[in-house]
Amino acid sequence: MVFSDFHVHTNYDHGRHTPAQMAAEAGRLGMRALGLVGHSRTRIPCHYAMTEDGEQQFFAECAALKAQYAGKTDIFCGIEMDYYASPIDLPYDYRIGSVHYLVCGNGQFLSVDSSAGELSTYARLHGGFLPLVQQYYAAVAQIVSVTDCDIIAHLDLITKFNESHALFSPEDPAFRRAALDAVDALLPYDRFFEINTGAISRGFRTTPYPAPFLLQHISEHGGRILFSSDAHDAAALLFRFEESAQFARACGFTTAWTLTPRGFEEFPL
Repeated sequence: MVFSDFHVHTNYDHGRHTPAQMAAEAGRLGMRALGLVGHSRTRIPCHYAMTEDGEQQFFAECAALKAQYAGKTDIFCGIEMDYYASPIDLPYDYRIGSVHYLVCGNGQFLSVDSSAGELSTYARLHGGFLPLVQQYYAAVAQIVSVTDCDIIAHLDLITKFNESHALFSPEDPAFRRAALDAVDALLPYDRFFEINTGAISRGFRTTPYPAPFLLQHISEHGGRILFSSDAHDAAALLFRFEESAQFARACGFTTAWTLTPRGFEEFPL
């Protein structure tokens, strides 16, 4: 197992700790690599997106940390780009693509990861959960073409509040078809699907994203994975990565990927 983590937030967006604090913890843990990311500015109101000045400061601080930790921990600077992200100008080391919002029928934006109540209200007003889920996965299917991301984040984020199946049944063939169609649209891009433990560390789930049936499908069709904590504080770095590796092996994977100064490299699980 390679102990590297490439989806790590800081106080420049909705993280708790500074980039320096996250890097210090990565060094203490003996991590080979750390990828610090900030949420990109978006074309819609988003309270956790970096400001324009903040983005410049974040990028500069990451550059200083790269020099400081050279030879110890490889520090990378990434950007998490939402489906509605504004264009970016800075030369980030990599991009993460994600879908956090949908456009409602009245032109307002729905956050898919704010609360179960918000999702339920949207579903009640717009024909039920199936149209909502289909709309979400239709956006996910386009995330690489829209953001040119290297890493596809929390593929089934729409299930964040549904582990008990209180909102909809993930066993329903129509729901599964929407998710599998999105995966099939993304596989030809040959980007990385992350196994994300963020919802576990924050108490919303007991298993990582994505669901086993999606990971099995990705494995069967030659897709590639990497592990991420989606950490919002230093304590969440590498959160349950060993368990996630077992999870990946159970879904058919024998290798995963990590980022190095030479580019993305494969390692055995």
